[in-house]
Amino acid sequence: MSKTDLWFDQGDAMAALIWLDNKNNTTVIKDNDSINRWMDFIQNKPNWNLDHYIDFFNRRMTKILKIKEIVKNGM
Repeated sequence: MSKTDLWFDQGDAMAALIWLDNKNNTTVIKDNDSINRWMDFIQNKPNWNLDHYIDFFNRRMTKILKIKEIVKNGM
């Protein structure tokens, strides 16, 4: 996130990393100082909200996991 002009999918990428950290009980976000780097990245992006990206990503993953379970169990 040191390239603040690269806006495409950054919120989704951060949300995915946070989701993976939670799922895998890891600390990649913390170890790479990603939250502070995110804050620097969004300084000129007032409408960017990490909580929004996290919530949206979590809802998508919940749906995907439900579909996966349905397919696994043969509907």
